[in-house]
Amino acid sequence: MAAGDIAVLRVPEFGATTVGAVAGQLADQWQRRPFKGLVIDLRHNAGGALESSVGVASLFLPENAMVVETEGRLASVNNVYLADARRYAGNGAPPAELPPEMRTLPMVVMIDGGTASGAEIVAAALRDNRRARLVGQRSFGRATIQSVQPVGRQFYVKFTAARWFPPSRGTVDKVGLAPDVATRDGDTEGGMNAALAEVRRMMR
Repeated sequence: MAAGDIAVLRVPEFGATTVGAVAGQLADQWQRRPFKGLVIDLRHNAGGALESSVGVASLFLPENAMVVETEGRLASVNNVYLADARRYAGNGAPPAELPPEMRTLPMVVMIDGGTASGAEIVAAALRDNRRARLVGQRSFGRATIQSVQPVGRQFYVKFTAARWFPPSRGTVDKVGLAPDVATRDGDTEGGMNAALAEVRRMMR
């Protein structure tokens, strides 16, 4: 979807093929008509796979920029994830070659109370690296990474394996991300109009 010189991309979740799909859509849109600004809609996106979130954020960041840091009781979960889209492409096709402008063009990320976990990782990474501004409502505030382990043959136990922190090391868990430009809850059209207006302002 495009609105004049601004591309609008809706990402509903972060799964095994999301990185390649997002890169492919952006590449196709750029080939049809290069755009000067971008809106990424993460409203009602509850997250998904950590690696997929890192991969999508990597598409818009300089190589090796910090995306997220994880910390837990076990040393194996203490990691710093750096921008590298190909490494975190998952099971999908390798990310399409995107133009260098994708790492510099004005960008807005839309968030709301349904934006959580992996979606918050992307939003926080892009804002903390000064790549995007956030428009919408305060996000959900889930900065934990869950793990599922089998118990016997029929049951599973789900537990918090680690917590994640954005590049700024700011608190996200149970607090959420505050938008740079706030919009009214439930006003879907008004929220999109505000996002487009903010990108246009950044394009001046």
